[in-house]
Amino acid sequence: MFGPLGWNIRYEFNESDLRISVRQLRIFLEEYPDKTPFDALKYLTGECNYGGRVTEAKDRRLILTLLEDYYTERIFDDDYKFSPSGIYFAPPNGEYESYIEYAKSLPTYAEPEVYGLHSNAAITKDINETNSNLDAILSCQNSSGGGGSGDTDAMINALADSILKDVPDVYDVESAEKAYPVRYEQSFNTVLTQELTRFNNLIRVIRSSLKNLKLAIKGEVLLSSQLEEALNTLISAKVPKMWLKKSYPSLKPLAGYIKDLKERLNFF
Repeated sequence: MFGPLGWNIRYEFNESDLRISVRQLRIFLEEYPDKTPFDALKYLTGECNYGGRVTEAKDRRLILTLLEDYYTERIFDDDYKFSPSGIYFAPPNGEYESYIEYAKSLPTYAEPEVYGLHSNAAITKDINETNSNLDAILSCQNSSGGGGSGDTDAMINALADSILKDVPDVYDVESAEKAYPVRYEQSFNTVLTQELTRFNNLIRVIRSSLKNLKLAIKGEVLLSSQLEEALNTLISAKVPKMWLKKSYPSLKPLAGYIKDLKERLNFF
């Protein structure tokens, strides 16, 4: 529900991981009615079923820590709760209907606390779902053909010209190295030339892609898959992926990104 929050890697956990863990739990409960082997259950669930997909050491530590709240002797205590609110707990031994009633009393949408997450996880989930829905809607829009294609071409041309005006040509790194040579007592000079080199890579990608887009609109060059992705992204006022691969981390929309980039370039 909340996605891969708290994990270093986005693992592809699925329904089969849950089902085999539940089956193993039932087998152990039936085989060992006097004393539940929680250590064995934690190993099978955390190290084998789910852990078989986990490659990061700290992620493996996380999954075992989460299981500590559920595979524990404390679960037999009627006062033990899975989360601070006390909503989630193992219902006491009773009739079948009592378990059904307890399940019906649980919130329709699970709170983040039951997964060991902070309450802000719900905000992150809602933002991710909203962005996903908006991206799906935008992907359904027809960006070519029809009566509006000429307007789109004119808009992209104007946008490309505006960005090309704001993004200057690449820096002369050799001149910078001569003006600010690397010295032991001046470490900033090293950082300067390194940053200029990185920004040059970004500038080249931005300028070349925009120029090629303008040519592709005229029909003078082939519209590749990368250029088409950049075209559709610019129409949606977002930053193309080919730019972000060479860029500093940024979550800004296109206008904010270009404004921020311009200020950074002016600084250097």
